[in-house]
Amino acid sequence: MPEDLLQSVNTTLLSAIQPLGFEVVDSRVFDSFDNALVVLCSSTLRIRIARERGQILVDFGPPAQHSVWFDSDIVLEHLQLSTDRSFVGTSATNVLRGLGAFILAFSDDLRRMFDSKHLAGTTREMDKLKERRAKRLFGWNPPANQVK
Repeated sequence: MPEDLLQSVNTTLLSAIQPLGFEVVDSRVFDSFDNALVVLCSSTLRIRIARERGQILVDFGPPAQHSVWFDSDIVLEHLQLSTDRSFVGTSATNVLRGLGAFILAFSDDLRRMFDSKHLAGTTREMDKLKERRAKRLFGWNPPANQVK
């Protein structure tokens, strides 16, 4: 039986990052493939944890823009920490432990990246990283009218 994602988030992640004021704002379990979603929010950051076909995936976003999300691998690359995915795996507990340690260690950087003063610049930089990553991994080039 797969782990209950919300329970894992509450037990493993939320307890670790409690001093930062995060709370669960959305939680869903879907009918197919045991997919699930949990969204956490603080005054400075949103975190989306999804289980899709057994894989745990993490995205980050600003609290004020609910449709804006950045993959954890792009966030890590933006912080010059990694060019490979780090918050992906089949064990929610393992992924969430690593995520909790990361959030605690880089909370100031994350807050600054997603605050209203820096969000436009952060978005531009992470969009460039996404384009470079796509080119590196898949040989993809954006259409000329999309190059920034």
